[in-house]
Amino acid sequence: MKRIHGVGVAVVPRKYRQQQEQLPLVSSDAAATLLGKDEVDRLASRGLSLVQADGPTFERGLQIGSTRITVRRLYQTDRGQALTVGSLVYVKLHPGQTLPFVDGLRALGNLSFAPEFVECVVSPDVDVFQLLDVLRNDERVAYAEADLALVARSREDLPAEALQVWPFEEMHVGAAWSVTKGDSVRVAVIDTGFDVEHPDLATQVDRAAAAFVGDGGDGKGVITIGDLETLQRQDTSHGTYCAALVAGALNDRFGCGVAPNATLVPIAVNEQISQPGLSRAIAYAVKPSAELAGLDDASRCDIISCSLGFEAAQVNELLAAALNFAEENGVVVCWAVPNEPGPVDPICRHPTVMGIGATLRDGGRRPGATGDGLFCVAPGDSVASAVPDGNLFEEKSGTSVATPIVAGVCALARSAARKQGVELSPESVRRVIESACDGASPAGDFGHGRVDAGAAVQTVIASLT
Repeated sequence: MKRIHGVGVAVVPRKYRQQQEQLPLVSSDAAATLLGKDEVDRLASRGLSLVQADGPTFERGLQIGSTRITVRRLYQTDRGQALTVGSLVYVKLHPGQTLPFVDGLRALGNLSFAPEFVECVVSPDVDVFQLLDVLRNDERVAYAEADLALVARSREDLPAEALQVWPFEEMHVGAAWSVTKGDSVRVAVIDTGFDVEHPDLATQVDRAAAAFVGDGGDGKGVITIGDLETLQRQDTSHGTYCAALVAGALNDRFGCGVAPNATLVPIAVNEQISQPGLSRAIAYAVKPSAELAGLDDASRCDIISCSLGFEAAQVNELLAAALNFAEENGVVVCWAVPNEPGPVDPICRHPTVMGIGATLRDGGRRPGATGDGLFCVAPGDSVASAVPDGNLFEEKSGTSVATPIVAGVCALARSAARKQGVELSPESVRRVIESACDGASPAGDFGHGRVDAGAAVQTVIASLT
């Protein structure tokens, strides 16, 4: 990516709405100086223009030190959100077919969690969208997808005033703790960063904690294990808060997680999140050795919690494959639905995902998405949890809050079953949570209802005795 006065230059289709205050257009003269008039005219003929992109070039994952960055072109969605396309494409071939030769395309290998997909890297001088057109028109290709990324949105509202851990009483967590506090269960929290040295997380985090970083020269994402600098490089407030709600330590400090004896596996992804990037993070949580040779699969997770949101019209085949991979390998997935009123987004409508909404302190529903894909609701109104810097706590509200709470309840249910020598499948966990909800669902706003931790654990015990 070429730069003007330290500001990145990106190509933007005019069919996408511009937000001038975020992505100012580069003047035609400056563009011609950078790219040459012929190139600017070529872009214009395809309905493209140049904008300035603040900060470092977009990449797949985090930038660590001098790690080379994957160049991304920057676009804008029709809802005004930043959209980028990187140097990777994913190709699914018809049975018995081989990857067609296309100039500027190089195969990196098949994905471990979805071996029908070939991960490929595109040369920097190749038009990714034009290359996709070529692939999609080839009779050997069943599907081709670019590594499109959107800036992640945390699904939280602004903090409120008082500090109280009111959800524990609301959900009868004490009754659940009389049986288990989440022992032997491992929960992956996917977010943009974590303060893993926070006193409420330091004793809970497993060495399998990972981060997906910028490419090492071959276009593939790199994973670092137990690298505190990596996990803490980006914004860590949201991830720290969510992780502590799942399994923050039960110590002499204020607050703890719903399942304080569970093990946390924080997985950091870039703020410019893509469906392929999420797919790799999910696959890592499910089977670490598939993403990093030499890592013991005993470090695999039982539950995934994610409170990140991104705009997408649908779940692409690669992300669907990762979610199915999690289901097939016994991993429960909890995901935050949007806080904005309207339909639930596609990832939460996937049949293997539990889409989580939030409730107010009076038991009513917080504003947010409703309908198909909303599995259940949990407290999400002025709930206190750990935040970075100074070992502080803070209140937040929204579905970002409710989702790790439900993930913690899932951990309690799985732990209770394991104490009886039984392994619950993801479908069994979903049935347990459904049966433990109160069933209140006016106009479909509550899914199966408000979750109850005590009832969930008692449901497990009753079904096994």
